[in-house]
Amino acid sequence: MTPEVFAEWLRRLGHRVVRTQSSYWFDQGPRVFQAFPYHWIIQPSEEELREFLLAERAIGLRYSTPLDAEEGSCSYHILYERPDYGLQDVEPSVRSKVRRGLEACQVGPIPLARYAREGWSIERDTLDRQHRHSRRGHGDWARMVEAAADLPGFEVWGAEVEGRLGATLMFARVGDAIDLLYQQSRREYLPLRVNNALLFEATRTLVARPGVHLIHNGLHSLDAPASVDHFKVRLGYTIKPIRQRVVFHPRLAPWFGPATSGALARLAGLYPQSEFIRKAEGLTRFHCNGQLALHRQTFPELLEPDREALCRRLGLPFPSSAGAPTLEGQPLRITPATPADLAALTALHLACFSEDEHLALKLGRPFIHAVYRWFLTSRDTLVLVARLGDRIVGLTAFSRRPYNLPMLRACRWQALLGLLRRPWLVLRPDWLGRLASLLLTRRSSPAEGVAQIAFTGVAQEARGHGVGRVLKLASLQACREWGVAAVTTGVRRDNLPARALNAWVGFVERPELSSKRLVHLHLDLGAPGPPPATGGPARPSPGGLTTPRRRPDPPAAPGIPFVRTGA
Repeated sequence: MTPEVFAEWLRRLGHRVVRTQSSYWFDQGPRVFQAFPYHWIIQPSEEELREFLLAERAIGLRYSTPLDAEEGSCSYHILYERPDYGLQDVEPSVRSKVRRGLEACQVGPIPLARYAREGWSIERDTLDRQHRHSRRGHGDWARMVEAAADLPGFEVWGAEVEGRLGATLMFARVGDAIDLLYQQSRREYLPLRVNNALLFEATRTLVARPGVHLIHNGLHSLDAPASVDHFKVRLGYTIKPIRQRVVFHPRLAPWFGPATSGALARLAGLYPQSEFIRKAEGLTRFHCNGQLALHRQTFPELLEPDREALCRRLGLPFPSSAGAPTLEGQPLRITPATPADLAALTALHLACFSEDEHLALKLGRPFIHAVYRWFLTSRDTLVLVARLGDRIVGLTAFSRRPYNLPMLRACRWQALLGLLRRPWLVLRPDWLGRLASLLLTRRSSPAEGVAQIAFTGVAQEARGHGVGRVLKLASLQACREWGVAAVTTGVRRDNLPARALNAWVGFVERPELSSKRLVHLHLDLGAPGPPPATGGPARPSPGGLTTPRRRPDPPAAPGIPFVRTGA
């Protein structure tokens, strides 16, 4: 089968198909286009995408692009590329299930007519089990199958138990690749492991066919649970990291930001049966995530363990956890925060600071939430967190440019709502004086090329074990990788532990910029760092925790023609 044959199948289903220089596209939703064949990884030019969106009056489009592309949400394809396949490729814990399934059912090709009759009930059962919903009915399903009846390359396999289909698999061969399109299984036959047997036997047969070099078992879904892909990995399939990019129409793109994504997520929770809302939420989430640098994105569950390796492979900044203390018997990990950490960051900030210590707390939790959302999504800022297992026990937020005014502009509506909730704040001269100083005083604003550490906080239960020290060193490492010349920060004059830590790192006070309340500190990144550690064994600390004495060494620092193939 060629891509043109697959396009003909889509046209028979009523889809609009468009051919551009880089790929084929079809309208997967109302004015939302998906690139196909699904296993293709493409890099269309911005001009091609813009022409396509304008010519088709499309709302948006979605395609797979290489991991080293400039934009796109971290994602994956599920593949099998080796020339042979057997039980040795399956996880040991699954091999017995495969054997049991092969003994309980008969696996092999089935007629498309039978799939049209019996497949819909299996598909509906599968969607219900995965808590997904579809507007498609039995008639739509039958038409989908019948549209492929006289086209070469389409095939259906089934696992039969006592004359009844327990699991089904529909796929299409496109060139030297096989795209698995639909996989379903009946709930009542799952204990017999019919789904394991079907995928195993089909994979073993397909990779042995002449000219087949790749089996593509799906791409990272907008809304399917991760358990679906875990099942495929346990059967021997591999995860290939890529980026999925969602591009919206130029006039609509400004409206699809984090606020829209959050609103759609809440709607999806209220109306879980709405496929339209779920898909819209997924597209917006992928779009927003893809705007961030890769090391700051929310990674799929299957790729999260490989985050550091992927970032380092692409030469992206990733803080070292070397020398980090061990708490509660677990190693501390220093990583960039992602939008998924937003609620935890807000909660930790509120726990670490009081209103007297931090001016912004007087504007309320929504304002703090908006501040961290800005720090997580701005291109010139970064939030590093100390993770202890699944918990965040420390954070530091910093910017490579002056951040106060851009942050306040981005969070102005939350600030205004905070003042409306507490209008008496405008009558307090001390509060207004501090706010005016923040907004109007330019002498304390660093020049371009000077980074600012906004705030650093450590959870109460993790204090005294070197967490703040490791976060401080990691933030300076990131600033060196940014190429800034110096770093500034402000510390309350009565916060002696924080002042001592900054002095150890090498910060010095700038008296002319300090005030009665705050000490303005400055560090030239070309100056010597903290004093060298003397080595030796780890120093015991309270509660049986250990803090290593050795400090990790800082690192060195053209027109696109369109061919419309469907109406």
